[in-house]
Amino acid sequence: MEKNQCRTAQIVSACSIESDVDKELTSIKSQRERFLKLFEGNGVDDDLFVELLGELKDRHERLLSRRNEVERKLEDSMAESIPLP
Repeated sequence: MEKNQCRTAQIVSACSIESDVDKELTSIKSQRERFLKLFEGNGVDDDLFVELLGELKDRHERLLSRRNEVERKLEDSMAESIPLP
């Protein structure tokens, strides 16, 4: 595969990963809001609420880290110049 095609494939893959991560982050935000409403309505035990929020926070931080990695790859891929034959 030629270098430009390879780079294009990497960019498309990174964009897809970034999109998936963004969807997960949106899902976490929605879950967090739902848990908060349950907690406010006394529908969730305090300890369970803290545990669930902690798990969501950990997942959120891992996803942010992953998205930053992908963004760096995209920036690097876009910055690379590949000479034409």
